[in-house]
Amino acid sequence: MKSIQQHLETKGAEPGQVKQISIDLSPSFIAGAAKSFPDAQITFDKFHVVKLLNEAMNQVRIIERKEHNELKGHKYTFLKNRKNLTKTKEQALDEMIKCTPHWAKLTA
Repeated sequence: MKSIQQHLETKGAEPGQVKQISIDLSPSFIAGAAKSFPDAQITFDKFHVVKLLNEAMNQVRIIERKEHNELKGHKYTFLKNRKNLTKTKEQALDEMIKCTPHWAKLTA
């Protein structure tokens, strides 16, 4: 199987002509892209970046839930877009932020 670099070379394109690459966060993709196209700027795809951020936020939420009983039942209050919250959930969110002010940065 040909690599992308080999395929492009058969079409007359040189590796130095590739200026941007969009890939996922796979270490092998990152290493391969850096080796094959050293002049290219790497952009990571949004799906994988958002997935990692959501996983990290969920881990923080789990830790906070263990320390603050009033957070029970509010997983989606934090995850939903604030514009989509009911007035009751928005008020609950404001109260929870007062208890855990570092969440204010994540829900702004």
